[in-house]
Amino acid sequence: MRASAVWFAYSVSSSACGGSLAQPATAPQPDGAFADVPYPPPPSRVETLPAQPMGHALWIDGQWSWDGARWAWLTGAWVIPPAGGGFARWALRMSPDGRLSFAAPAWRDAQGRELPPPRVIAPAISEGYGSAVPAGCR
Repeated sequence: MRASAVWFAYSVSSSACGGSLAQPATAPQPDGAFADVPYPPPPSRVETLPAQPMGHALWIDGQWSWDGARWAWLTGAWVIPPAGGGFARWALRMSPDGRLSFAAPAWRDAQGRELPPPRVIAPAISEGYGSAVPAGCR
């Protein structure tokens, strides 16, 4: 009996903090989106996620982007995605000769064209390095 009570408490607490977040449709990064970078990005930052502000908002994780001289952190946020758009996450690849190429995160239409980024509804709070932590689960 005690073991089942402990398991029930664990499963309730872990499901409250571990569920999946609403994510956007994905899109591939076209070859033309890649540019050489001198070194890979740093580790991800820890972010506290605010509550979902509205039912149709989707979560975009915080991520690094290369600004031409250094890595810049793009804070995660709840957004309303553009109609007909998919999110192409950042990508890093290494060529056979050892060069690194990076494609910045972007919203793309069905033909792979870049779309304007959506308006941020509620940004995350960056707290350092690591992974995202939903609010109330710390």
